[in-house]
Amino acid sequence: MSGVMKVLDEKALRTELATAVASDRRRKAVDEMKKRSILTAGSYDEFRHLVKCAENDQKPLTTKEMMAVNGTARLGEEARSKFPSMTAHKSSSGGSYYFNSREQREKEQSSNFVNSVKLNLSVPKNAQDFDRAWRRNCRTMGEKFHYLINIPVENIPNIFKVELNELGSIVHSLNYGLQSIYEKFSLDRDESLQEQKIQTAKKVLNFLETLSQTKSFKFALDFLSKGEKKYVQEAFNRIQLLFSANEDETELDTLRSRYNV
Repeated sequence: MSGVMKVLDEKALRTELATAVASDRRRKAVDEMKKRSILTAGSYDEFRHLVKCAENDQKPLTTKEMMAVNGTARLGEEARSKFPSMTAHKSSSGGSYYFNSREQREKEQSSNFVNSVKLNLSVPKNAQDFDRAWRRNCRTMGEKFHYLINIPVENIPNIFKVELNELGSIVHSLNYGLQSIYEKFSLDRDESLQEQKIQTAKKVLNFLETLSQTKSFKFALDFLSKGEKKYVQEAFNRIQLLFSANEDETELDTLRSRYNV
């Protein structure tokens, strides 16, 4: 009887070990796919498809196969549902989809958005400082974005202690900046530029995190328009895309819930 139990124990141990090895292999495959596809995927849907295939040990579909299964119109519809202010187009190489914004006319003509805007403004310490610079000096979306991400997070609670009337404009500007970063992210092969853009996205995340803890936040959130709520949703989607390869998404999900998206 003891011999039979020993055989069963050994069999169970081998099964458990094989399961653990397979699980570890899939985890590594998923991590590797995230790191690789964040630079190559043309859309969030394509990124999600590649990662899902890595999780299930499946061969990912090519763009042509995805079009055959879902249809071009459906793929475009899914992309637009993720980023409502953008339109999907086929790349000239035929390999993937890329996105152009309908608000393209608003963009500054620059080859490197992260470094393109230079503002010589003092750091705001209170609401008066912020309002003055925001209304008088930040005239483009790019200028507003760079002004926001360069505000020290420790100053944010005091700036928005009483009211947060510009929340809609703030989330619009942050989403605009993230859009510009992500559109160029996969085109840059310079690792230092990629890291710089990730760090910029982290500044946005820290800004949103600190802003959500201010006294005036919840009240201002209730007055966001439907369009402004879409900007919030898109901003978090883009942050998730930029961070998927190496960040714990639990913190991001918690922050999403604070913004009701």
